[in-house]
Amino acid sequence: CGIMGRPDHRLFKHRYVHAAGRCVVHLGRQRHGADDISEGTRVNLIMWNKSQAFRASTLSNPPYQQEEAEPSEQCLSYTHDRDFGKHKEMTPKLRQHARGW
Repeated sequence: CGIMGRPDHRLFKHRYVHAAGRCVVHLGRQRHGADDISEGTRVNLIMWNKSQAFRASTLSNPPYQQEEAEPSEQCLSYTHDRDFGKHKEMTPKLRQHARGW
């Protein structure tokens, strides 16, 4: 999916196929998700980097732009999208965790 705040941030762009010994590194505003796993163990290592110079710049907090199209199914999130129920079924189990922005 795209970068948060941009018109295409909920449009599917790429599916990464994991391989043992590899990792994914992305910007904090990169909308992303994880598929359910059916076997094995998932391990996540999350790191945040901070830059006072970047935070003070106009690039740090750009205005949100209007979406250019309906969201892709893969880019919908019941925890982040207020309109999730408009596009996919909101089951009681999902509803208890939903807290869209």
